[in-house]
Amino acid sequence: MFTLSNTLTLLRLPAAFIFIVDSVPVRLVAIILAVISDVLDGYIARKHGTVSQLGAVLDPIMDKFFVFFSLGILVATGYMPIWAMACMLSRDICLIAFGIYLSVTRGWDKLEFRSIVWGKVTTAAQFLILTLVVIGLVLPWYVYALFIPLGIMTVVSLYKGFKDASQH
Repeated sequence: MFTLSNTLTLLRLPAAFIFIVDSVPVRLVAIILAVISDVLDGYIARKHGTVSQLGAVLDPIMDKFFVFFSLGILVATGYMPIWAMACMLSRDICLIAFGIYLSVTRGWDKLEFRSIVWGKVTTAAQFLILTLVVIGLVLPWYVYALFIPLGIMTVVSLYKGFKDASQH
């Protein structure tokens, strides 16, 4: 079901492609569009009672697409080292590992797709770091390393919810 909130979610796709332009103002506009669409889509869905399974799946996919694409461009153009990108994507690496676990244990049917606090914190931090890198700040290694515990906490929260659902 395509709703206003799902349409806003999809705005992150063209915003990612805007990020290709090697210009600080243009890249900042792309980040701002992505952040605004991320904040508004959920708010509008809840306010108008249009929360949907499609939106619950589409929202994190579009977040990840924007972040992956933007980070790839920053690495490819030399604005960011690949190890920093790997740290920033550690949550997503952990999610892939959890998905493999669910596949092996056949637990996908017990997983409820919903947002998790640590996932939201990680996404917000990713957008913040993208902004700081685009404006030219050089960040110390430990800023990137902080994404690793965020990834672990995200998966721990998912696993706890999965185990609780499995016991019912």
